[in-house]
Formats: sequence, structure tokens, C-alpha cells
Amino acid sequence: MVIELSALSKKYGDKTVVSNLTAVIRPGHVTGFLGPNGAGKSTTMRMVLGLDRPTSGQATVNGHSYRALRAPLREVGALLNPRSVHPKRTARAHLRALAAAGGVPTRRVDEVLELAGITGVADKPAGGFSLGMTQRLGVASALLGDPGVVILDEPVNGLDPDGVLWIRTLTRRLAAEGRTVLVSSHLMSEMSLTATHLLVIGRGRLLADTPMADFIAASGETYVRLRSPRLPELIPLIEGPDTIWSSHQVGEVHVRGLGAAEIGDRAAAAGVPLHELTVVEPSLEAAFMKLTRNERDYRADAQEDPR
Repeated sequence: MVIELSALSKKYGDKTVVSNLTAVIRPGHVTGFLGPNGAGKSTTMRMVLGLDRPTSGQATVNGHSYRALRAPLREVGALLNPRSVHPKRTARAHLRALAAAGGVPTRRVDEVLELAGITGVADKPAGGFSLGMTQRLGVASALLGDPGVVILDEPVNGLDPDGVLWIRTLTRRLAAEGRTVLVSSHLMSEMSLTATHLLVIGRGRLLADTPMADFIAASGETYVRLRSPRLPELIPLIEGPDTIWSSHQVGEVHVRGLGAAEIGDRAAAAGVPLHELTVVEPSLEAAFMKLTRNERDYRADAQEDPR
């Protein structure tokens, strides 16, 4: 099953939230859905799920709008708002109500409670759950119908490290089973470990639709970070026609065009001490910040890593 966005646009009054967005989210991958705050990610997901009507274009699941699906709970599972559960209803009762409405066998409720790790609190009111427990209940709800498409909006919010690892392992397993998995997150370090493909949007426009590895590789070169108390003696040793170096703070330089082993050998031969010799590779965070530098509605004064 695939999610297809075809010239998808959404306006609220004069404000364009999603603009002519075209992409195909395919099975077998965890597709990371990235963008700055206000980029249009949640609105896009809501249009896929039939919660918002597009101003133009369309969003379909396996060729059909969500509203036209015969058994939507069995075809698409989604977590958008983990708090969308009656606070006085128990987790088990909440899932049983969803199962009854979606034509899902009651036995599936116990299966997803176990899968989400909340069997022990299944008969407690959801209003007393922590954010992490509420997120787990939301994921259990999304998987209740054993769907071929899974959409998760910020699923690791409020989760402890064990929960974050659980989400990572779960989404990758779902993709390995041949499902279509779309996950949004602002945690770049986690997304780099989870997603294999990326959709990046800014101000509602598509900025990138590419494999994760290609996106990171295209963002910049690998370099070597050096720190030495005798840096002036080290510079002549690394200079050359194919070497580029730049200074970022006292006692530190970044070197491109010369490997760490060669730099270490030259420093050792000259008796110049090194306090750091680190190979720094491009990161998802750096690639994302570089691509979206001019696409953010909200900015802070913090200095960005120049790489």
C-alpha cells in the first residue's frame, strides 16, 4: 500500500499551509517526515486521514481517499494526538470501543496492549497516564487493525530511553514486514537511526524526497577536527595544494583533503602533541539545518554548527 500526495495544497484564509506537495510514500521503508515548526507536516497528515479537506490536489492511500476506504482501521493506523481518549475510560475499554467500531476482533486488544507494554495499566483510567504511557496507548490504537499503512506524528514525545528504543525497533520491524510507515519527529539523532527515506518540507513546500544516506552525504564533506596546544607548528605540516583548513576557535582547526592517520603521523614525526584528532562526518541535523535555514518561521539566536 502506498500513500500518494498529488499537487496537495491547503489554505486557511490567505495563509498557505501546504503548497503543491507531490510525493509517494512507499512500503518497506520508514519514511521520516521532517520540517521546521509550522512547515505543514501535521496538516499534511490530517489531509491523508481525511480530517482536513485539501484546497486543491489530493491525498490517497492505495489509490483511494481515506473516506472511501471500506475498512479504514484495518488499512491505515494513525497517531496524531495521543490525548484523544476520554480521561475516565480505561485503556482496555478505549481499545475495545475502537475495535467494535472498526470491526476488529476483541482478542486483538490484548495483543496490542502487550505489544505496547501497557498490559499492567490496561484497566486504569487513561486520564492518569503519563505522556509516555499515553503515547504507548496511541501507538496501540494505531496498530489495532493490523494496518498496512502506519502514520505516527511525533511518537517519541514523552517516552523514556526504553520507549524511544521500542518505537525505533517497532517502526523498523513494521517496514521490514512490507508496511508503509510515515513518522514525523524533531529528534534528528533518533530519526537518523530510524528512517531510511526522508520527506522534508518547509513552508508547505517539498524540499527533499530522498534516501536518508543520500540526503546526509549531499550536505557536506567529511573533515578532521584537530586540537593542539602548539597549533602554529602543526599548520605547516598539513598545508598543501589539496588540503583546506579553517579555524573555528583557539587551538582548533578543521581539515579537509587530508586523512586523520596521515595528520597523526605527521604530528608524531614532528613531535607536535595532539589533544584531539576526530573524523567528523555529515549528520542529519546539520543537513536539515542547512536545507531549512531560510524556511523557518521561528528562529533563535543560537549559533549553528557551520558544517
